[in-house]
Amino acid sequence: MNFYEENENPDLKLGKNLYDRTLENGDKWRVVIMRDSNKSYGTEWNFIEKGTNLEGYGELKNDWLINYNTGEIIELKEDSYDILSFETQLAVTEGLLFNLDASNVSEDIKTWGSNTTLYYFDENIYDSPESRDEAWNDEQRGKNVKENNIGYDRQKSEDVNQYLDTENIAFKFNGNNYIEIYSENGFDFSDGLTFEFYGNIVGHLDTTFQVENWLGLIGFWSGNFNDQCTSRFGIVDGKILYSPVTGWRGVGISPGEWSLSTSLHNQVKQIDDFINKEFYFSIVLENKQYLEEGKIKQYIFCNIDNNIQEYTGWLARDYYSAFLEKIRVLSFLEFGRCTWTKASNWGYIIGNCYNLRMYNKSLSSEEIKENCEKSKLFHNYLINTKE
Repeated sequence: MNFYEENENPDLKLGKNLYDRTLENGDKWRVVIMRDSNKSYGTEWNFIEKGTNLEGYGELKNDWLINYNTGEIIELKEDSYDILSFETQLAVTEGLLFNLDASNVSEDIKTWGSNTTLYYFDENIYDSPESRDEAWNDEQRGKNVKENNIGYDRQKSEDVNQYLDTENIAFKFNGNNYIEIYSENGFDFSDGLTFEFYGNIVGHLDTTFQVENWLGLIGFWSGNFNDQCTSRFGIVDGKILYSPVTGWRGVGISPGEWSLSTSLHNQVKQIDDFINKEFYFSIVLENKQYLEEGKIKQYIFCNIDNNIQEYTGWLARDYYSAFLEKIRVLSFLEFGRCTWTKASNWGYIIGNCYNLRMYNKSLSSEEIKENCEKSKLFHNYLINTKE
């Protein structure tokens, strides 16, 4: 097909302009990437959607690319390409409670959300588990941050730049920083919960942990330093381990099919070691789709170095209900740090984060896979085209 011959007015340019990702193009950049070759089409190309009416021809049956300067045209077969832009790194936006995207994170912490704070402590002073444990005993014990927001690890950071890795387009968790969302009235996950992390973790720094490779990803906390995180998610020695309600044991109720621990409130799933590997991880608690009476669905999706693993199990509905009631009175949701075993055992992750998301709804396995594919494609494109 020759668009010049079929169109009576060659000056009429159909389609949407594409733009390479450059500083000059800012957030208007938009490219088409071919899945088989990874070749990208941007500046000087136009994208014409299927169904566009071309005078003298009719409706187009497929999408097309056209370069009006050279006359080149490319027919785009279904599922042969992806469109990337400033907005398309995320497939699902409904129910998004928090989204850290390292490619466009603002230097102004206020743009992360009115109740979101980046905290840090002085790593030159508190550079070992021993120094942190001593500081906790001296400065923290018995304090409630709602009343007195001080402490060695609760210094507000206004300089986001020091935590950005521009070479790898990542947010850096340095083992001395964490992100916190505050909600006076707690959090509501009655429609389900989805957590996603995409990045590369190299280790952790903690207070008094004896567990090697403990990575505290999420913690729901009361704000009182006498308390542990009441609900927490993390990775211990290559196992996904989470406690929707710490210390809670339903009488006569098995919490779920993944319990490999003598502590019934812990849910454990063995997965290949995460350390020093790029991985995309999602965990879902589904409150609507019951596998059978009294049970709710729990689902894990993990892509480690492009090796995909998926697991589906169940969690006791009463156990999940207890989780919902607990977090409705917990005001602090924290990413990058969490307690384990006792109130003073705070662990902080070290590594690069490309994306970190929390939804107050459950995503389907198809939505999670789409999020994963778009996020990985988007990040790889950013790396390959960075200036």
